Amino acid sequence: MPLYWILTTVMVIGVSLAPHSIEISKFWYIVNSYFFIPVLRSPGDLRPILGQGWTLNYEMYFDCALALATLRTRRVGVGVLTAGFLALAWLGRDLDISTPKLFTWTDGIILEFVLGLYLGLLYETGWRIRGSVAACMVVAGTALALPDFQWTATLSAGIPAAMILGGFVLCPPLKDSMATSWLTVLGNASFSLYLSHTLALRPLRDVWMRLTEGAWPPSLFFLLGVIVSVAVGCAIHYAIERPVTRYLNGRLRASSEKVALPVAQMLVVPNGAAVSRLET
Repeated sequence: MPLYWILTTVMVIGVSLAPHSIEISKFWYIVNSYFFIPVLRSPGDLRPILGQGWTLNYEMYFDCALALATLRTRRVGVGVLTAGFLALAWLGRDLDISTPKLFTWTDGIILEFVLGLYLGLLYETGWRIRGSVAACMVVAGTALALPDFQWTATLSAGIPAAMILGGFVLCPPLKDSMATSWLTVLGNASFSLYLSHTLALRPLRDVWMRLTEGAWPPSLFFLLGVIVSVAVGCAIHYAIERPVTRYLNGRLRASSEKVALPVAQMLVVPNGAAVSRLET
């Protein structure tokens, strides 16, 4: 949330300086953009100010639902969450974007979170597949994702994505190498890269068009765009995301320790010795 808020603020400032790029005259549109509430930017455009934040609207929705599910046992919580999302997706099958909140919260795409949930549970059990099987899953998932099937998002995108992710997650651990080290760096910075890549590409595009006037091949811009986006994303990750996350986690741990210490001091065994730890 902090990084999203920071970059959303950058967008608000940028749009205020270039008011013709996005219509943000509505105060509540800005507020909803900050707090992950689905709202129409314009007719047919269901995006917050930082456009790719539309996926985070779903992410926060799922996180809240998952948090409620943890109030019960894992089996009950997972079952209720699965049944609830299936029911919502069925009820919202005929809704359109004119009702942004109901459309988002009942969109069939929420079933992709259920696929990810079960993949995570499967990973947690320690179950793994052979490298050849994992490779086949990745190839098959990619092949299914490429054609433009007129299916629901869960079938046309969710299942292929689950196959690709499952192939990588459930395969035997990769050996440490320079390649895996660089990929780990990119993976750690992926959230910063995702949120910031449009902020990097837009000015790059303007500079590119001014200098080349469209004479250079688009493939060269694509390659340069990837390099610049990755560089900016990694810089934001190390300069902002990691320090902010480390600071907030430290505050959270300190706050938890302040609450836990008085509780631990009240737990006394019959011989008067204080209990040194709490059973969770």
